Amino acid sequence: MRGERQSLHLQEMMQRHQRHPEYELALSPVAVKKKSLKKMEAGDVLVLGWEKLDLCLLKEGRICANLAIESSGKTVKLKIYDGSEKPTNTNDSKKYEYIFTHLEKVQSRSLERGHKIEIPLLQTKALTLYVKGKAIATGDLVTAEDKMAIQITKVNYE
Repeated sequence: MRGERQSLHLQEMMQRHQRHPEYELALSPVAVKKKSLKKMEAGDVLVLGWEKLDLCLLKEGRICANLAIESSGKTVKLKIYDGSEKPTNTNDSKKYEYIFTHLEKVQSRSLERGHKIEIPLLQTKALTLYVKGKAIATGDLVTAEDKMAIQITKVNYE
């Protein structure tokens, strides 16, 4: 009993102490017509247009790195293939908005090309979709017509 409490206390203490910078793991941004966003309903499928997941690391409103899934099993290994920093608001179009889908927070000591990040499992259910930092919907990651897609389960957009 006492060993269990010590173990839990140590685990909590280690979670509070960050050894490496923390980033938000997200799907790469997708441009969607503003009209389509306003018409979005539960049950709609947002086709991302990728055959494989395209991931990125975000920090303070900027894309810090692009990642690809290298292997999966009990854990998922993500490999950085582009470590250059880019702004997230790359298009100030009147017709399109960029949707970001946040997956989880990860820590990485390096953002160099070829560096690998290991995470327990990749979340595919109850993903939150954001436009300009505001949550607009939740959905599940699915495949549609051999492409990655998000099936909308709940809409928060006015």
